[in-house]
Amino acid sequence: MDTKEFNVSLIIPFNGEHDGLLQIVSSISHWLYKPSEIIIVNTEIKPCSNLMLELKKFIDNKAITLKLFEKPGVFPGEARNIAIHQCSHQLIAFLDSKTIPTKIWLSESLKKIQMSSLDIIWGSTSYEANTFLEKAIKYSTYGSHPLKTLPGSLIKKEVFFKVGFFLESIRAGEDGDWMSRTLLHKIKSSDSKENLLYQNLLGSSIASIAKKWFRNYYVSARLPHLKTQKDIYFYFISALLILIAYNWNNLSYDASISGWNLDSIFYIPNVTTISLRVILGLYFVFRCILFPIFKGVTTKETIYKLPAIILISVILDLIKSVAFFMGRFHNFVIRFHIKS
Repeated sequence: MDTKEFNVSLIIPFNGEHDGLLQIVSSISHWLYKPSEIIIVNTEIKPCSNLMLELKKFIDNKAITLKLFEKPGVFPGEARNIAIHQCSHQLIAFLDSKTIPTKIWLSESLKKIQMSSLDIIWGSTSYEANTFLEKAIKYSTYGSHPLKTLPGSLIKKEVFFKVGFFLESIRAGEDGDWMSRTLLHKIKSSDSKENLLYQNLLGSSIASIAKKWFRNYYVSARLPHLKTQKDIYFYFISALLILIAYNWNNLSYDASISGWNLDSIFYIPNVTTISLRVILGLYFVFRCILFPIFKGVTTKETIYKLPAIILISVILDLIKSVAFFMGRFHNFVIRFHIKS
């Protein structure tokens, strides 16, 4: 099928990632299929006065319409919604300003969506990491397998009128929330075979990634699609087991000796220490070894970076649990205040 028969609107939210945005736009001339329309929504507090002129230097094709909207301070969900309402075409592609596509990503998705009854071709994103620390962060979080993402996706505009638009009141997670809603509405979709390259890990530190994790999981308390509860359950059950272990030997209490009966079948020496070691052992095996391997990291790389993976995993898991509890508490306070 000739993809030239179809027009595509490309949406790119933008918030200060100047170099990344220019890198994407400058690469469009090399794409096998080019969008008919590019809509960029700048959410940076300080508008970029010369941005339009810079972008137009790379758009030498008069068949491409370039639109720029200045919306300082809005969140990504609202930025995308603004762009969707401004789209002139019924097929909408999405990129982020730090996601670098291949030259055939759009043409391949377009062929796939038009030769089938599909409504969505999901993006596929690999995370770039070069230094030891960047790789350790990647292995502890995203892994090596490409992930299904909104950036890189090609979506029929009509889907938004079935599923609804992106949440506008949250800073992060609105894309995952929207993707989960497509499952509830049984929207037909498939995954792209062309991977985008995500560059946001470059130059990351433990402090910067921890800050991002706190922000994301703080707002996740309001998002039903995120499975943060499973982490909370692990910590709750672990604390409960420690509490039980601490009191376990009371089952062997003998009033005649005013203490534990060491010959009782219920008496377990050092039960609290044993329980704590078992819980920590299971955590390190599953979270720090099996988790990266399951996500595509080689066993050799996992073992080589194991100390760093352990450190990063523990820090991030504690941060996201604290953030989730704080988010839940904040929501409770708000609801209580509204009711009162």
